Amino acid sequence: MKRKNSTSSKDTTSSHPKALHKEKYLCVAKEALKNLIYSKTISLTAREILSQIASLLLKGYSIQEVFSKNTISEHARGSIHIYNLSNPMKIFWLAVMPEKMLSDNFFPQQKLQEKEWIQLWAELGNLQNFAEQYTLCNIDRYIEAKASENYLETLLILVSHNFHTLPHCTLNLYKQPGIFTDALVSLYSQMDKENKRGFLPAVLIPLAKESFEKEKEKTLEKICHLALITHKVSFQNHREEVPEMHPWSLGSICLNLVQAAYKAGEGNLNVFWQEVRESFSFAVRAHLDQKRFMLNLIKDGYMNFLADSPWNKIYKESNAVFFVEICGLAESTLFLSKQTMAEEEGWEIAVQTLAYLCELARSSSAKHGINLILCDLDRDEKTAHRFLKLDKKHFPSYSNNFSEYTKGPRMNALTNLNLKERIQKEGELHRYIPSRIFLMPDIPKEDLPSLLQYAYEETHAFEISIV
Repeated sequence: MKRKNSTSSKDTTSSHPKALHKEKYLCVAKEALKNLIYSKTISLTAREILSQIASLLLKGYSIQEVFSKNTISEHARGSIHIYNLSNPMKIFWLAVMPEKMLSDNFFPQQKLQEKEWIQLWAELGNLQNFAEQYTLCNIDRYIEAKASENYLETLLILVSHNFHTLPHCTLNLYKQPGIFTDALVSLYSQMDKENKRGFLPAVLIPLAKESFEKEKEKTLEKICHLALITHKVSFQNHREEVPEMHPWSLGSICLNLVQAAYKAGEGNLNVFWQEVRESFSFAVRAHLDQKRFMLNLIKDGYMNFLADSPWNKIYKESNAVFFVEICGLAESTLFLSKQTMAEEEGWEIAVQTLAYLCELARSSSAKHGINLILCDLDRDEKTAHRFLKLDKKHFPSYSNNFSEYTKGPRMNALTNLNLKERIQKEGELHRYIPSRIFLMPDIPKEDLPSLLQYAYEETHAFEISIV
């Protein structure tokens, strides 16, 4: 893979004329190829091996052309994690809202036209090399009650039969539980069998005050039962209307709070927050690097393939958001205070840390003119494993914890709290970072509706997922 040799520097803080040593060729390290091809623990097809090699090459490209030297150094040390390092063109969080899906005339009274569905799915399928996941938003907004089942059946068949060629898909509903969700429950119950489908998508159910009224009781109970048996339903507390336009992002940067605590030392809170501020500044720098890279692609015409797409108006700079995630809040709190987040001093440190991160996001957004948001998007635990592995290497005297760090604003799995206490504690932290509260499926189905109501009415809980 040959390209022009560049002599420009992106690292303006360096006194050297080059931020990085520029190679004329991008190569894959021999050891990396050897480990990939001769691995005894995984079985890869030729196509998957080629895809892995391409990722290795793109990672080398990102290191030299997309991100500055200091940013890459912090990623290598494990103080931050850049999710899309292996592919600077991949959009990890893509809110897909094709105009035709939200137009009134796309949902005629008669049965939906098959050719329109095929065309829509072909357009979404074009994203498979570009997006890792997408969300079909507000799919229940324009559906008449009598058309719900036909609409859903067509959609679910398309998703389940094409699951091997499409990115991860989530159905994001708009309305509170009602007739549409009754139809959804019915179809999921029928199709959630190995001989019936390839893969059924996850579903995000919005909850509002009206969701817990007496006339909605049966529908909510059915959805809760489906959540407990399929693990594909999550409940999101919507206190405001879902916005018409959804932003796009080039992925997120994750902060390693445990490493910041190890650098500060036990009990040194002020030094800890200084380390957090420094890590946050590198996360911002990484986002600015990505922004510059993508804007240059757009300016030079390399993104013209989006011009005729129904979602092209999403890709405007004003719609872009820049996500920052956290890893190891529970573990860093325990290290600094010798108390868990469920105890008084540990809880105070956790709240102060999140409040400080919110202030950093606000001030950095104003300073750089970008929309920085604290969030918890990543469902993959590889980041937590990577951070733990690096910290064991760099801080052997501190790192004696052999369990992976906790993602987002969540309690450690070993924290001794009952379900309501966990929802209350984690739900309060969602004031600072919207996240998920994970509950195990051994909840009695008659208890789940009351737990959801408690989370909605008594906490700031953002989302409840059954795992």
